[in-house]
Amino acid sequence: MDDNPLDEADAMWTRKAIKAYLDGEHNLSWIIGVIEAADDVEAARVFLGEMVGYGDAERRDDLRRRLEAEGAA
Repeated sequence: MDDNPLDEADAMWTRKAIKAYLDGEHNLSWIIGVIEAADDVEAARVFLGEMVGYGDAERRDDLRRRLEAEGAA
């Protein structure tokens, strides 16, 4: 990511969306849509790695597997 404020805003939104997903507020299709819409798969991988131990482990693993299946992780 560069210093573009819009990129930073997208990254912040992606991080918050991942947290919401891990907290059970949304489903897997929703978070994948958010990540794809932000075109921020790399940031999502980093954020997911930083959130080890946060939220529901099964949801975290489901998201990681989905990103891997799409060749993103």
